[in-house]
Amino acid sequence: MKILTVIMLFTLWSKSCEKVQQNTLVKGKVIYRSCATIAVQVLDEKHKSLGQPTWQMAEEKTVFNNVFAVSNQCSFPAEFKVGAEFSFVTVLQDSTMQNCMQCQLWDNPPTTKQMIKVLK
Repeated sequence: MKILTVIMLFTLWSKSCEKVQQNTLVKGKVIYRSCATIAVQVLDEKHKSLGQPTWQMAEEKTVFNNVFAVSNQCSFPAEFKVGAEFSFVTVLQDSTMQNCMQCQLWDNPPTTKQMIKVLK
């Protein structure tokens, strides 16, 4: 019974951490953009866990730290080009994903993906 209580408390604690993270404003930077991938580098040290530790587009290219791919690309502003810095929050769902056409090109995206809402 004690083990079950500990597991339940841990689950509740971890869920509360997720909610805080979803409502927290995070600073990011577009480091790669194609029809198939938008790669964002997390600039806030305390939120670097949103991205994977390192990512490299291809051999002999720059290695970036704390990077994720945007999973809801149709909601990402078209005017944000490589180098653009912006603020965002993570979200659990995005209604634009239902009718979002995505390019089928594979270009070595980051394996970590986040659904975000850009707040500019």
